[in-house]
Amino acid sequence: MKQLIAFILLCAFTSAAYAADSPFIYSRAVLKIVPLPAAPKSPAPKKEDGNKPTEVLPQLARVAKEFTVDVRPPQFLAQQDYIALQPFTDQGGMLILFDPPQMASLKSANMLAKADVLFLLDDGVIDKIAPELSLKNLPEPVQSDKPVRAFLFLKAGMTKTSDIHPGDHVENSLFRTHAVVIEGTK
Repeated sequence: MKQLIAFILLCAFTSAAYAADSPFIYSRAVLKIVPLPAAPKSPAPKKEDGNKPTEVLPQLARVAKEFTVDVRPPQFLAQQDYIALQPFTDQGGMLILFDPPQMASLKSANMLAKADVLFLLDDGVIDKIAPELSLKNLPEPVQSDKPVRAFLFLKAGMTKTSDIHPGDHVENSLFRTHAVVIEGTK
């Protein structure tokens, strides 16, 4: 019995020691992608008969979307010994977090499923989107245009179906937010 208890304790402490260095340890976060506010519409020009043209389709309001993501370090994609990730769900994904923000590039990796990759700035703004990217067959690296805080991997086609665009921003405590400034009148 003492040997069994010693074995269990040894396994527990050994597991904890390996877990501290393991790149597979991650956290989960809920990210809310908020659309960029729409620009005000200009008034429709009048027809020659003086009447305004009728709009064929009304413009729909874009809505915020939430995704539950695994947060991982940048070294995760560089590993050669991990099994390819399962395809992402419609509400899930993976966030590769850079601390501090830096110029980064997506390189070929052991990821079999295609994904939409969003380049997120320090304040959570989507700088650019690489849609339906296959990291397994990536011919050349995809560079960030600015220092990025994170790469957000979503299911392939999700940015199109969820109406996500550059300029939209991600709300989560992982991203720096600007202080609220209240201007008074005199």
